[in-house]
Amino acid sequence: MSPRAFVDSDVIIASLLTPKGASAALLERSDCTFCISNVSRTELGIVAAELHIDKKRLVRTIAKQFFLVVLKQYISTIKQRYSQYVRDVDDAHIVAGARAGKVQFLVTYNQKHFRGEKIKHDLDIVVLTPALFLQYLRSRN
Repeated sequence: MSPRAFVDSDVIIASLLTPKGASAALLERSDCTFCISNVSRTELGIVAAELHIDKKRLVRTIAKQFFLVVLKQYISTIKQRYSQYVRDVDDAHIVAGARAGKVQFLVTYNQKHFRGEKIKHDLDIVVLTPALFLQYLRSRN
């Protein structure tokens, strides 16, 4: 069974800005299912506009490479329920998306924003950087 990973917005943006970096190499792999949430997709649109990233390119990347997890709860509910797993409550939707996506991994450059040990203990999700997750995937072959 191939692993499932929820990908934080920063990783997707990095893959678009640096096509030869770890994020891009990771997201090109076909031996993993990558997920984002509807909340992350909205966030990505805002960040891409701020960074002048072509919206069509972003939309194509999301459609081609990601399974969309739909979070139906209000953001306030998500923040309340998942605040214990993050250092910044505005990142709570990432943990909520990872849990709803039934993933084994949460991939982010912002590891310090998440309480990795608590996420692993309570939700059985490992928080890794793109490079570490790429290393893990390569070790499986």
